[in-house]
Amino acid sequence: MTEVKYLKLTNGEQIVVSSNDGFNNFKDKKYIEIFDPIEIKAIKVHHGAQIMEHYTMQPWIKMAKTDKMVLPTDSILLAVDLHDDAITQYKEYIKDATEIELVSEAELELQESEDEFYGDTDEKPGKTFH
Repeated sequence: MTEVKYLKLTNGEQIVVSSNDGFNNFKDKKYIEIFDPIEIKAIKVHHGAQIMEHYTMQPWIKMAKTDKMVLPTDSILLAVDLHDDAITQYKEYIKDATEIELVSEAELELQESEDEFYGDTDEKPGKTFH
């Protein structure tokens, strides 16, 4: 069963992850497999006399080719359950990120097919006016 957890790491990072590994007694394990990790960052904004705190989601490891990782459990300070609303937002973020990747891959394939059709140059045929 896939679990979604909020992890506070020993380096101060806050991430939300999915995992098929159980988090009960996770400290008894050396590693835990996670996927779709996103980093949560708090941003404080002054709004008159009040301070509002907003949260942003972004890929945890931005240059990673894979969304599956093995995380050493000694780097996890705390693992907690999320509210249902937070889980819904996390899943929406992951879904949107996946759709963006699919569109980018489709655009790349289109670009590659145009390169094959027109040759491997940066010049594409322009419009001809008569």
